[in-house]
Formats: sequence, structure tokens, C-alpha cells
Amino acid sequence: FAAGWWHRRHASGSWLRLLWQASLSGTLLFLGSWLVISLWLWGPESTITLFASPWQSLQDSALRPEGPAARVLRLGVDGVRLLLWVSPWVLLLAGWQLRRLTRAATHLPGVVIGWAGVIYGVIYWLLRGTSWSFPRYHVAVMPVLALLAGTMLQQVLGQVIRARRGFVAATGLLTLAGLLLLDDPLLFPTVGWKQAVLFGSLPSAGGRWLIHAGLFLVAPLLAGSLARRRGAAVACASLISLGALDLTQAQAAYRVSYQYGAQGKTEVVQLIAAHLQPGEAVLATPEFLHEWRQMQVPRFSLGFWQHSQVADWHAVLREQQPRAVVFGLTTQTLAQWQAWLRDDLLQQELEAHYEAHIMGTYRVWLRRPAGVRYA
Repeated sequence: FAAGWWHRRHASGSWLRLLWQASLSGTLLFLGSWLVISLWLWGPESTITLFASPWQSLQDSALRPEGPAARVLRLGVDGVRLLLWVSPWVLLLAGWQLRRLTRAATHLPGVVIGWAGVIYGVIYWLLRGTSWSFPRYHVAVMPVLALLAGTMLQQVLGQVIRARRGFVAATGLLTLAGLLLLDDPLLFPTVGWKQAVLFGSLPSAGGRWLIHAGLFLVAPLLAGSLARRRGAAVACASLISLGALDLTQAQAAYRVSYQYGAQGKTEVVQLIAAHLQPGEAVLATPEFLHEWRQMQVPRFSLGFWQHSQVADWHAVLREQQPRAVVFGLTTQTLAQWQAWLRDDLLQQELEAHYEAHIMGTYRVWLRRPAGVRYA
């Protein structure tokens, strides 16, 4: 609406009326379909969540116990994750196209849709960050970015084709092959930094990531610069870097969606299921919320992990004596990991009654009968 009002001098009254009517109709259609689907599949509780969750997000963001420096750091880390996942070259192409549309003021639908996507993406970056290190609600912006970047790419593609085609293509393929030998640039800002802090290898791991991430971004641009045109260089960089990341993720042995970098969940589920009795508790992270449900295992909600402290973990171990305890690098915060590993009483309890296993990015403590140790 802001974009439409801004360009009211360049649009007829009928178009502005159509904008309002389409927006209102779309909102009513969404609310109606949401009511039907949510009531049918999940019940009235989920229906109410739609209206309560935005205010809950605002409240959580406002009440989050962090200082200005910590908040800036968190926003910066989330911004890096989003930037690498989307590709800065795609964002650059989309930004160029949106700027051209805005200045020309001749294609109001493109301006409205483009700026709506920008506002939506920025709001979710500021309020929600990423979901266990993965862009969740931000994915809805990708069609808008793809349209903007794609139309801009179409305009500069001719420059790429005309510019010393064989040499540029060969250089691009060699660059793509070289990028596949590097680490996934998304691994460190999602799960790798926690491992580096816990094991005291942050300087070396961080330096390695800076080199690899820099090569992932700069090498395609250098290859594209052979086209000797700015637009063509960015277009080549977009295609090469996205192709390298897609191929890297396609052969990855870890998760490349929610909980990016997680590894070993299937093995954890199988190990615990082999020793679990119906009704026994499992102190596990939220991604295991629906596992072992056929055995009526008490579940610990996401809210428990968001607000629990060392004293709560002591109470669970003492009162419920869970068959297993699971900690994951992708879902637990660094503060929770440090509190868990540094608490002497917790470690004494685990050493006395549990067998430790490291499975991918998970650490599992399996309760054993007295005098029994698992292989």
C-alpha cells in the first residue's frame, strides 16, 4: 500500500482500487482457508495460534534477556546465515531490478510485490531470526527474489553469451569444480561455531571458514569478471555460487533444512528405542518430540528447553530418572551446553548411572541397570 500510494501519480484510480480489492480478497481467502484447514487437522488451539503468535513473537523479542551488544551480534549472525543461504549475488541482482522498477515507476505491480517482499524479509529477520539456524519464514520471500533476480538476469544474459563464451564457460566450470572441494559455507555459522567454542578451536575454525566463505563468494565473481561487464560478472557469480552450494548440499551427509548441519538423529532414535520401556521418560531436545510416542513416552516441550535451567535438569534426572538424555548442537544454545557440561553434580549423576555416546551432532546418555555397561 505504501508503494501504491507513493506511485499514485503514475497509476490510475482504477488500478489503486484494484490493489485494495485484491489485498482485501486475498486476506479474507487466507483467513477462511486457514480456519477450515487448521480446525480440521489440528483443532481450535492451532487456529488461535495464528492470531496470537505475532504478538507472542513481539513480546519474546522485547523480553529476550540480552543486552544491545548481544542483540546486534545475534542479528549479525542471522544476517550472515540468510545472506549465504539466499546468495548475496542473487540479492544484488534483485536489488538492482527493484531499484530500476522503483525509479521508472511504470510497473506498479512489480514495485509493490518487490517492496512487500523486502519489508516482510526484514521484519522476520529482526523479530524471528532463523529457526534452529535455518531460514524458515524467510523462505516465503524467495519467489519474489527469484522473479526480480531472474528478470534482471535475463537482461544481462546476453552480455554473458557475447563475452568470449568459450573462455568464460571454461573458467566458470573450473571455478565451480574448485568450490565443490571447499567446506559448505553454511556449516560454520549454523552448527560449526558451537563445536569450535566447546572444543576450544574457534580461532582456527573461524579463520578456515572465513577463507572458504570468501572463496565461495569472490571466486565466482572473479570468474564472471572475465565478461568485462558488471552485470554479466554478477550474473555469472550468482549461477556459479548457487550451483556449487546446491551440489554440495545434494551430497551432504547432514541435514540441509531445519537444524542445518544436524547428523545422527536416526541412529539416536534407534539406540534409545532398543532400550526403552513403555512409559519411561526421555529427556530429549524438541526435534525428538514425536519420536517414541507409540511407547507413551513423556514429552518435554519446546517451552521447557527455552526456559529451563540447571536446577530443572537436576529435578528431571532425580524425579523421573529418564531412560536417556539427548543434547543436540543444532537446538541447544551454547549457554545450555556450557551449563550442562560444567555442572559437577550433573556430570557425577551422568557418570554414575549413564553410558555416554556421541552420534553425529548429538550426545546421548543412556541409563544402564546397576553393574551393566553397554558396548
